[in-house]
Amino acid sequence: MDHHAYRHALAVHLAGAELPFAPAEFAARLARVRAAMGKAGLEALLLTDPADIFYLTGYHTFEVSVHTALVVSADRRVLQVPSIETGPAVVTAEVDEILGYRWEGIEEVIAPLAETLSPFRRISVIHVNHKRTRIEAGDPVFLEFGSAFQRYTAPMMRTAVAGRASGEMEAVRDLCRALFETLTTEMRPGNTFDDAARAAEAVLAPHADRLFFSGVFGYAVGAQFPPSWVEGTGYIARGQPREFAEDMVFHLPLCLRLPGQWGVGLSDTVRVTSRGAVPITDNDWRLAEAS
Repeated sequence: MDHHAYRHALAVHLAGAELPFAPAEFAARLARVRAAMGKAGLEALLLTDPADIFYLTGYHTFEVSVHTALVVSADRRVLQVPSIETGPAVVTAEVDEILGYRWEGIEEVIAPLAETLSPFRRISVIHVNHKRTRIEAGDPVFLEFGSAFQRYTAPMMRTAVAGRASGEMEAVRDLCRALFETLTTEMRPGNTFDDAARAAEAVLAPHADRLFFSGVFGYAVGAQFPPSWVEGTGYIARGQPREFAEDMVFHLPLCLRLPGQWGVGLSDTVRVTSRGAVPITDNDWRLAEAS
């Protein structure tokens, strides 16, 4: 499913589930801001600072390196987030509308903003911070971490289960692995990022109506600094015409989620060679089970 379908499916189960304060608190804050806007003669307010957006909506994520915006008018709050942050927007924000854009497609940002300005369940959500959530028997837990040397980072994802993984979890793990094998085969000089993405999409297609995937199968990594290890120079996604070259390095974050239920995330960081991509991390691609 795409990020639009994911937003609606997730909202059925978890809309506002992690709102940090009661809606009345945000209503009071909003009333004060709108009063100040009226005195200043402003019809709309555009905010992009994470703290400002949090203050008026509750929206929060640890991934603040990509564009996010909040438009406040006399009668609406519209939050614009990249597709990969759809989950945090649904579960942490008090807004009237959520606008998503493909996080590899920054060209999709301006037009919706211009139009706006004119007259267990928890693991199914990405990028929310740890907060007082008890892990129960059978729950999957998503782990993402990165090794670093002289600022060069090699991320890796694992999924552990508090007990035994279900057959459905194992099937999703198998799908993640099949995507990885397809991608690493296609990631060779002469092929484009779009070629690799389309090959992976063909593997995912039979499951796309049920599982949410961000749309980005990999992103370039290298020497990076906070707040993100995403380098931003290349995304393995549909419509990306750049060709692979030897010694390019990508993180392949293969995360598949059943909205409002659970998700499985596994990955390696890989280096492009003349015969395809090879891992430089050592994930065993298994679901770790804790009895």
